[in-house]
Amino acid sequence: MPAFQVGSPAINRAATQGDYSATIVDHNVSSPQKGRVKKVQLWTPAAANDVSVATIYIVSGNNLSTRDYLFLGSIPAGYSEWDVDLEIEVGDWIGVAGNPGGDHTGFIDIDAPLGNAWLHSGRHIPCTNLYFDEYSWTPSIHGDCQSPGGGGFSVAARAAVIGV
Repeated sequence: MPAFQVGSPAINRAATQGDYSATIVDHNVSSPQKGRVKKVQLWTPAAANDVSVATIYIVSGNNLSTRDYLFLGSIPAGYSEWDVDLEIEVGDWIGVAGNPGGDHTGFIDIDAPLGNAWLHSGRHIPCTNLYFDEYSWTPSIHGDCQSPGGGGFSVAARAAVIGV
């Protein structure tokens, strides 16, 4: 079990974000602590290409920057899971950028109008102080994280185990 998680579950959702290249950042569950994202899960309605995942932080307002990222390349339709090693800090978010598959069914699954996400048209990972629009979406982008010791337990879980 991961020490902590970011983003929203990577599940088959009711809609897709659109049939264009996009950078989408989940704005529902941010990182509660510093650590490493070790696994990323995505749900795409069709195969996608030029896909990158990233940890993202707020510069100010809706201006965002990339903290760390990894290029995944082409990914299959539906659920996919990727081993990564991305730096994450308290308050960071998880994001994804890519191009939809040839059938133009959309790039990432979303529920709307539920939750919160940032979007910028086009592939913008990495980005520096870039303005993103806000949407009432829950995107299928999720990350499993480890705390800095890599032990897989949060401070609270360690305390519970040793009876502190």
